[in-house]
Amino acid sequence: MRSRPQFAKFALMAKERCWVTSRQLEEARREIVRVSSRGAKVYLRVYPHNAITQRIADSRSGASKGKFEYWVAALKPNVVIFELDVESEELAREALKAGSRKLPFKVGFKVREEGPSLFELA
Repeated sequence: MRSRPQFAKFALMAKERCWVTSRQLEEARREIVRVSSRGAKVYLRVYPHNAITQRIADSRSGASKGKFEYWVAALKPNVVIFELDVESEELAREALKAGSRKLPFKVGFKVREEGPSLFELA
């Protein structure tokens, strides 16, 4: 199930279909780590595995595929992007909100209800 947190108690999930680049994911992850003062465990649940290429403007059709530009991950609604394992819900909301500002689509906050998180077990 990609629509609920598996490893941590708090999660950031996409609310609409979109492409997210590897740079956007890394910027959001860095912001989450910065706001949580490196006191939280961050899990990245999506991986940008689609390569986007761009052909030059004056090329003939059928010449080649084109030069590599960047990596993307195609997201569907209700897919968990980040999971955050931290003590307080206030800190989790603040960190995930700061990370969501780096993403170009609507996101939601989800809390896992059943069972302890890995942070609570350690």
